[in-house]
Amino acid sequence: MARTLKEKVIDQFITGYVINECYNTYNVTFLSETKLQKLIFLSERKLISQRIKALNYSYLAYKSGPFSFEVRHDFEKYKLIENIDDQYINSIDNINKIIDDFSDILKRNDEIINRIDRVLKQYAFLDLDELLERVYNLSYKGRKIRYIKLKTPLLFKLNEDNSSKILDITEEELDDLSLCLDPNVAIQLEPAFEDMRRGRVLSFEKISRQI
Repeated sequence: MARTLKEKVIDQFITGYVINECYNTYNVTFLSETKLQKLIFLSERKLISQRIKALNYSYLAYKSGPFSFEVRHDFEKYKLIENIDDQYINSIDNINKIIDDFSDILKRNDEIINRIDRVLKQYAFLDLDELLERVYNLSYKGRKIRYIKLKTPLLFKLNEDNSSKILDITEEELDDLSLCLDPNVAIQLEPAFEDMRRGRVLSFEKISRQI
């Protein structure tokens, strides 16, 4: 089932949080797509096992382990936001600002974020080979992932009706995040957001003229 716009924005925000944590907390200053794919997979897998709806990516079995085209899209989007022309995410200036500007979402959902933090504490420091080995040896329907037929669905979003807890985010936060996570709009709005951070709040009319 396709993700809703709300689910896409939430996914991108949490992925940005994971990237930010990898860089700042675990010194992963050259984050590959493959490593991010596995960390998001492990986080979503843990949340779904506890019937928590936060991450909504779909994963398939691939040669390099669980793979999501949606995560690949968001990885590339964050490279654009950071203006990175490289295979790794090696700077997080703008990502850090986005996470900081929307820290209220993290605080309000600290129970969910703490679960993601525990996954990162367990896996983020591992080198890629060891991380892949750990993921390959995880069980899926009684078999190790390394032996699952290629392109077999491994993970998909949890329906709200089956959830015991859902990430809490307001419509206003969703709208603002959508702007900040659009690489083209984010660059144009950066002067306005910088003024807001410094307490020089602009009127809506002035902000609109910068778009």
